[in-house]
Amino acid sequence: MNNATESLKLSEEFAYSSLEHMRALGELNLRTVEKMAAQQMSTFGLIVDTGLKQLKLVTQTKEVAELINGQAELTRELRDSLVAKNQETFDLSAKAGKEYRTWMEEGTSAFASNINKVAEKSA
Repeated sequence: MNNATESLKLSEEFAYSSLEHMRALGELNLRTVEKMAAQQMSTFGLIVDTGLKQLKLVTQTKEVAELINGQAELTRELRDSLVAKNQETFDLSAKAGKEYRTWMEEGTSAFASNINKVAEKSA
């Protein structure tokens, strides 16, 4: 490095780059948590709705066979819905994994670029 001013400027650029990278991580974390929380609330709502249907079925059904058939149908509906929710959650997780991998690759590339700048200036 030729002088202290250049050294200070490179340090400032490196710090700013690191700060921006950490801000991006914070935003990624927030988006991921929001999506996962929404998914959990949706699944919880599905379970509550099924419970209400179950309660209605038990209180309004007069025949035992009709009650059993109704409960079997509710169970099938819940199973199919939970399988779909599980797939949605898996897809969200896979997408989040890709986004975190991209964040890491970009950070590694930016870090290497900054290190190369410092090496070139000091040569």
